[in-house]
Amino acid sequence: MNSTNGATHQPDEDLVRRYVAATLPADEAERFEEHFFGCDACWQEVETTNELRDALRRSSSVRSARSPRRWWVGSLAAAAMAAFIFIGVRQAMEQRQPVFRGGEQTLQTSLETTASGAVIEWPAVPEAQSYAVVFLSADGTPVMRLQIREPRIEVPPETGSRATHYRVQALDSFERVLADSDLRKIR
Repeated sequence: MNSTNGATHQPDEDLVRRYVAATLPADEAERFEEHFFGCDACWQEVETTNELRDALRRSSSVRSARSPRRWWVGSLAAAAMAAFIFIGVRQAMEQRQPVFRGGEQTLQTSLETTASGAVIEWPAVPEAQSYAVVFLSADGTPVMRLQIREPRIEVPPETGSRATHYRVQALDSFERVLADSDLRKIR
């Protein structure tokens, strides 16, 4: 192949790209083909552009073949992480709810009626980090649960007439029951 008219020139890259992409109108494509078959520079530009296009297609097909796998692996990892978080939160919540299973010690509570309501008191348990006071209805349904730091509580007016009994638990830093009271009647 020779250069057109014996002179070398720079190929029009935009024209070559449009030709390789088959976006040139038919008459322009025919004129370009007549030229590039006789021009070494344009011939080389078309070859290079075709090779680059083919390489990009191969690369994108490899990526698209890998994409579903990556998506699947990523989804699996996300699902596993969500399951671990759910299990961890659930276990933490279960630990935080004291169970009336009876501690080593029994708390002796006293209920004192005052003009403004009632006050429940009990002796402090040295290892206790907090105390859980549960107010229950006559059928044993919990009405309210409060967690406090002091061994004394004024019966909240929100318990209303629904709460007829109460129970107190001394809890350690992990909210395990150290001591608890018997179920006592408020009224």
